[in-house]
Amino acid sequence: MHNLFKICKGDRKMKFENLRKEDRELIKRSMLNHSVSLTSEALECKEAMSKEAYEKTMRDADRLIFLVNVLNDRKNYD
Repeated sequence: MHNLFKICKGDRKMKFENLRKEDRELIKRSMLNHSVSLTSEALECKEAMSKEAYEKTMRDADRLIFLVNVLNDRKNYD
């Protein structure tokens, strides 16, 4: 797994892979759900949004999906 998620407290670092499986799945599921919400909102409000806002929202949604793939070891983190 990658060092994508680190929770730092002083000298202690907690890595994503050290979380319980249920917690890792919850985080990934939440990321995917948020990606779907962002995409839905952008598509629904496209006419009211600036082009830049629409494009940023869609990029953010795509990035969340990419990050889930990184966490699932399907993509390399860049």
